[in-house]
Amino acid sequence: MADDYFAVRKIEDLPRQCPRGIYDVFDRTCANMRDLNYHTWGFVVYRCTYDDEELWARYLKQLKDFAHEYLVENRRAELLGQYLDFHVIEDRATLENASRQDLRRHFNQWVSNQNLPAGDGFFWSKTVAELPRFRFFLYVDKQCLDTVVQFQNADHGHPYFRSLLPPMVIAVVDGSWTPDTVQSYHRSNEDGYPEIDGSTKRYVGYEYYMALFAAGLYESLHGVGLVDYESYNRPPAIAPTGKDTMPP
Repeated sequence: MADDYFAVRKIEDLPRQCPRGIYDVFDRTCANMRDLNYHTWGFVVYRCTYDDEELWARYLKQLKDFAHEYLVENRRAELLGQYLDFHVIEDRATLENASRQDLRRHFNQWVSNQNLPAGDGFFWSKTVAELPRFRFFLYVDKQCLDTVVQFQNADHGHPYFRSLLPPMVIAVVDGSWTPDTVQSYHRSNEDGYPEIDGSTKRYVGYEYYMALFAAGLYESLHGVGLVDYESYNRPPAIAPTGKDTMPP
């Protein structure tokens, strides 16, 4: 039965319910693509550094390779690989060294220009605009870009040890966050932390994350998002473990 379930090659053919005893790592990604009839997934990626074209190409390829390998590992490469899109937005004149708030404004304008289909009007129904693709984005500045070097220099191709290597890092941003945002999950409003982007609260609207798990992060963002108290790692810590940190 598991073989039949994971043999599906078109989203529209995916069963409404996962068979008993089967765990699908990409359950919410698949279900929302099917139910909303919107078959593109993956993050928008803002390029914010432009001094090294070769390194940028290496970084982007490694990001895509990570996603493909994660799909293969979880038996979803044939189904979801065809729909995956890391949509890169680059413009040196406006995006080089751009602040996160400037990127949010650009991202939210990009979302509004997508002419996304409206929901059916029922309050319990999910809409396309609620998908992670339109609520969160990645940005790559020089700090993030340089991490591909440390990862690739240490990587000898053994998948079981990659999570222990110096990480290649992405920065994932909550597109709706502002310094005045009050989170519904009250513990994320805890104050007294070092100021980041005008806020001393625990949750500051973005997180550094191991690029190795970018595809899995997309799946998890169908839930509560970055703000989850237990899993959120305040910068400069690097999620999901929080053991490594970005340099100052």
